[in-house]
Amino acid sequence: MTIQEARQKGESLAGQRLDEQTFQEVLAYTARKSRMNGHDDDYIPLLLVDEIKDRISRERINQYNRQLIQFRKEVSKRCATSAYTRLACMDALMKKFPFMGYADAAETVSRLAADMSISEENAYARIAQAI
Repeated sequence: MTIQEARQKGESLAGQRLDEQTFQEVLAYTARKSRMNGHDDDYIPLLLVDEIKDRISRERINQYNRQLIQFRKEVSKRCATSAYTRLACMDALMKKFPFMGYADAAETVSRLAADMSISEENAYARIAQAI
């Protein structure tokens, strides 16, 4: 397998393309890692596929974390009391149901508020107190 074939396979499996600079960084890291572990240059393309997938996964995780931080900032800017109640509720829901993302939690609270015919702020306050 060539370096270009490994790049195509790694990007295909990850579902995203790397820009040239990022690819060169991953390639240099992969070559260094391969040599440090006692492998010859023939191993680089095999390792490169996994390193590309890992890099793209890390970038996605970092992007998610940046969005989460931005979400928290936006929520806290709205109204101090409402925001802290909302964050407390979201944190409580996330601890109790770790598989639930912030968007899912917000949608759940919105549906509960509609079902109970109360404002979302009251729904957040009730959930935060109950959990």
